[in-house]
Amino acid sequence: MELLKRIFSVHIHGTRILIYVLGIKIKLRNYRKELKKLKKRVNELDYANQCRIAKILPVTSIKKIEIHITDHCNLKCKGCHHFAPLVSQSFRDLEEFERDLTRLCALTKGKVDTFNILGGEPLLHPQCIEFLETARRIFPKSHIKLVTNGILLPEQTDSFYERCAESNILLQPTKYGVEVDWEAVEEKCRKFGVDFEFYATNNVMWKDPIDLTGSQRAEYSFLNCQLGWHEVFYLDHGKLYPCSKTAYLKFFSDYFKKDIKVPETDCIDIYKVKDAQEIYDFMTRPPQFCAYCVKKKTLPYYPWELSKKDITEWVDTDTLA
Repeated sequence: MELLKRIFSVHIHGTRILIYVLGIKIKLRNYRKELKKLKKRVNELDYANQCRIAKILPVTSIKKIEIHITDHCNLKCKGCHHFAPLVSQSFRDLEEFERDLTRLCALTKGKVDTFNILGGEPLLHPQCIEFLETARRIFPKSHIKLVTNGILLPEQTDSFYERCAESNILLQPTKYGVEVDWEAVEEKCRKFGVDFEFYATNNVMWKDPIDLTGSQRAEYSFLNCQLGWHEVFYLDHGKLYPCSKTAYLKFFSDYFKKDIKVPETDCIDIYKVKDAQEIYDFMTRPPQFCAYCVKKKTLPYYPWELSKKDITEWVDTDTLA
């Protein structure tokens, strides 16, 4: 908690309440105006400090929701943060997806900035385009992106690209160390008027180690985490999670037969909350699972390669028995 006190403090002066975040002052008397100014200043900081400060600012909206429509993948990247190499096959049900988004729309009044439809590899799902169209129908004003490794994009029919254009879907692939005819893909996108941009092109990965003993300082891990980005949620079977680890750790635990479970308090059931404010408040609390994340040993850049399904791709080796 000492770390939290150093970057965040509250001072009461008569009828005024002042909040300081790394020396930046918010007057609660002009709460929304000052918060807007603060967020603008935060955006001018380096990425790591943006992450730290954003974690303790009040949440006023949902910026992004990421949803798996498959949990397995056709690429299996080493150390995948979604544990896709450890999943044999898993497809999301379209009716459940529609039901969950309809509930979210009611809670947020349709105000979610961005949906990332991904996996695993989403194009492995035979109904991928139907998921995209369903998301667009329920959230007509949101940005909807298909996040993919791109391997299957050249195989998609003209109808797929036409329907992406009709639903205003952004195709957002990542360039990995595999051969993909990107020129052909981009030509299809131009032909049918589909928005296209690369999610990443640097062909590197980074390791965010798991402490199998759960002995880390949860507050420190929470403030220094770049996986659980503020105002971003992971939707999985009617529950919202603050990061990909908490949402999909079950695949890691099952594969390696580890008795590590995410506490129920580290997710929020969209069918049990009364309004969006309960979701916003949930995001400002450090999850208990943060005690399993070793932020002092995050290894941000190593060359991309295929997974060998070795536990050391995900864990801090010092905690292995």
